[in-house]
Amino acid sequence: MKNPFKTLKGTMILSLILILIIPLMVVSFIISSTIVSELSKTVVEENEAITKAIALHVEHFFHKHEELLNSISYYYIENPDCLHTEDVLESSVNGYGTLELALILDSEGKIIFSSDKNRAKIGFDMSRQPFFIGAMDSDGFFWSSPFIDPITGHTTVTVSKKFDDFVIAAYVIVKDLTSLLGDIGYNIASAAIIDNYGTVVAHSNPVKAERRENVSDNGHYQKARTLGPGTYESDCGTRLASFFPVGDTGWFTMITVDKSVINKPVRNSQFILFLSIIIIGLAEIAFVIYITNRIVNSTKRLSKQSGEVARGNYSTKIQQTRFAEFNELIENFNLMTNSIKEREEELIETNEEMKRVNKELEAFSYSVSHDLRAPLRYVVGFSEALKEDCGDSLDDLGRGYLDKICDSARDMGTLINDILKLSRVTRGELNKREINLSNMVKSILDYLKREEPDRKVELKIQKNVFAFADENLIHVALENLLGNAWKFSRNEEKAVIQFGSKEENGERVFYIKDNGAGFDGEYVDTIFEPFHRLHKTSEFEGTGIGTSLVKRVIMRHGGKLWAEGEVGKGATFYFTIKERGEEDG
Repeated sequence: MKNPFKTLKGTMILSLILILIIPLMVVSFIISSTIVSELSKTVVEENEAITKAIALHVEHFFHKHEELLNSISYYYIENPDCLHTEDVLESSVNGYGTLELALILDSEGKIIFSSDKNRAKIGFDMSRQPFFIGAMDSDGFFWSSPFIDPITGHTTVTVSKKFDDFVIAAYVIVKDLTSLLGDIGYNIASAAIIDNYGTVVAHSNPVKAERRENVSDNGHYQKARTLGPGTYESDCGTRLASFFPVGDTGWFTMITVDKSVINKPVRNSQFILFLSIIIIGLAEIAFVIYITNRIVNSTKRLSKQSGEVARGNYSTKIQQTRFAEFNELIENFNLMTNSIKEREEELIETNEEMKRVNKELEAFSYSVSHDLRAPLRYVVGFSEALKEDCGDSLDDLGRGYLDKICDSARDMGTLINDILKLSRVTRGELNKREINLSNMVKSILDYLKREEPDRKVELKIQKNVFAFADENLIHVALENLLGNAWKFSRNEEKAVIQFGSKEENGERVFYIKDNGAGFDGEYVDTIFEPFHRLHKTSEFEGTGIGTSLVKRVIMRHGGKLWAEGEVGKGATFYFTIKERGEEDG
């Protein structure tokens, strides 16, 4: 029976039990949670009391200015034609440090009296102003959202009310509200006053007050409007926000406190708990160090010996240690190195075989390029000479045979060239760089237009489409795809060829689309196989190599290629290319 103390698992379990980590952590967690709960409750109660006090101040602020408008209305009703009305407005503005402008407007929104004629001229139409519209639509006082007064630069709100056939409005500076919040002697994250549209009217931070931030989308604000006054957690869960309504205006006062303020005293308690853990564990430290040293020394020896294997020395055998688990790992590791060594030898043999095959392919390509082309040139040359010199002695059938011989020889030459291209695509290094595919597509289509200037083709090329690719290979792929689009749309009265890219499932997808002959979707799986054609040679010329060539180019770029089509309605070819970041990864 194995000694459990000689196993890594037994050693670690014994050490952890001796240190009593689990019981002490449970006690620490319970005490910390209790402290956090009690402190949070105290902070919430204090915050709610402060928000209520601020709400009363703001409500008094409202009533003071509303009473002023009532007083002006009483005076104006008693003295509608009095020339001293403007003096009353001006004295009201001067008497209230928070007023900038006071106005009396008729029911059509035109100014009747103004406390400042230079700023608001008599007869000026203000019917489109929010404060006038709000007053006309409201049965009581209307308070607007804050705005920056373009003349004074102050953060301002307007209060207005309709009285019989006239409206009284005042421009009110809200700096007193900001000052009120700034004077709160409490360690809070922030305090704010929010209007009924969710816009911050005043803030304990003057900079934030000037921003007039809208918080209507914040979860804790929405809860306050739905559930009423109280304290709610912010969306991010790092703050507590207390709300209290300002009368029946729809405005709220808000105080938010960062949870870190609550957690600060908790950290002190946790420090004491952790200190206790350290004191209790001091008696066991020597034992733990001893056990740890045994484990570390064994691990270092294992690491040193496995490093030799990592450097390619597969003959190295890792020595056994005193721990059973390590010994089992070492045994499996030694078996793995033996297997790697065998696979390495097999891989070397396979690489040598691949080099030999590649040389044979290169020799074959050379033979095709030089040995087969020469006889084909002779066939074409002598056939044309026979037709030219002896054509008169041949009948139409004989001349037709000569034409077929020439055409077939040329087709075979084209097929040989395509096969050579197909074989070259799989060899050689990729020289990748950022390529402007839009410019390349335009250049290829311009060449095709010069070859057939009488064709009517509408070209739709998306600008500035880039790809990280080998310029020569991607030119071959685009040349084949665009050539097919040009060829298979030749029978259309107005052909349309499109090129562009789009984002699809987080991947950049390039596409070439035409409105030509299309193809039967049932055969889409064979369209990229060599020598497979979906149209007769009598309808559209070709060797059936082009799409296979495109497939190999795209595969070498780590991408995918697929197509969609319908007979008589055109075809769309899609492909992807690994981007620079993916390739580097």
